[in-house]
Amino acid sequence: MLEREAPTPSRPRPYDSPGPYEKGRAKRREILDAALELIAANGYGNTSIQQIADAANITKAGLLHHFGSKENLLTEVLRRRDERDTASFASGDDAGPRITRIVRHNSEVPGLVELYSALVQEGVNPEHPAHDYFGERFRRVAGNVRADIEHAAGAGELRPGLDAGTLSRILIAVADGLQQQWQYDRSIDMAEHLDYLWSLLGTAPPPPPHAGGSVTPGGPA
Repeated sequence: MLEREAPTPSRPRPYDSPGPYEKGRAKRREILDAALELIAANGYGNTSIQQIADAANITKAGLLHHFGSKENLLTEVLRRRDERDTASFASGDDAGPRITRIVRHNSEVPGLVELYSALVQEGVNPEHPAHDYFGERFRRVAGNVRADIEHAAGAGELRPGLDAGTLSRILIAVADGLQQQWQYDRSIDMAEHLDYLWSLLGTAPPPPPHAGGSVTPGGPA
């Protein structure tokens, strides 16, 4: 398994940062793509650094030479995942807001959800290599969600007067919280819950909630 180590104070070097040789950058991308596939398929806790190295046809020492530490590698795995998701979910469309579509996709890659959940906790430490990554990511995702809210409001799909900035942070918190719950109960449809919350903000009457239960004026049904 991906053994625990004390966080190193070094910051991760982005896999596509300028370097002396394109060959080295290409190898880093190959390692990250191999790690993504293994962790998505086998789970974060069931994937070792050695397995990633083997899949990328490199030694463990060679892998660590490219990334400096296990923490740097895992941070860059998430950064690579973000790059892929950005390409796949570049804009809002009739299928719903991007955050809902991304969460729906995340349910298909539980190992990457496990990795995200583990590093988002470890990254609270300012000395952890993932600390800056998550700070930047939360700001970027909040901007994307805010843009989707403003677009939907401009199209008359959402109630007027909503604070898009505040609401974007709330939706991110709900999405992350649902992912935490989903890791304990895979029967939870995360995207469906987010869709329902989004519908509550709309101008049309929301659909009835599904298996999560209903609420009556007297309390939980």
